[in-house]
Amino acid sequence: MSEPDYLTDCAQKLVSSRQQLEQGLTVLSEKFPVVFERVYPSVTNFVLIRTPYASEIQDALKDRQIAIRKFPGYLRISTGSPEENQTVLDSLEEILAQLAAKEG
Repeated sequence: MSEPDYLTDCAQKLVSSRQQLEQGLTVLSEKFPVVFERVYPSVTNFVLIRTPYASEIQDALKDRQIAIRKFPGYLRISTGSPEENQTVLDSLEEILAQLAAKEG
């Protein structure tokens, strides 16, 4: 595979992976709107989420050996492989359900 073909292939995989992550996070924000307030569209290798539970979510993911970036009121989740993205989404669904139950 030539270098331009390789780069094109990598870029396509990154876009596909980011779309998978972004779509999954959007579904979670619709399911748990009190916890995930907004998922911002992205053209980068990460997705930004507004949430009042940024610290709690980051800590819960850290307990599962999943590292994400936290900013005041926001989380930044980097795109991974399809399998890594699914692990993050599955973990987030469990964590968000617990937070939503506490919220009442």
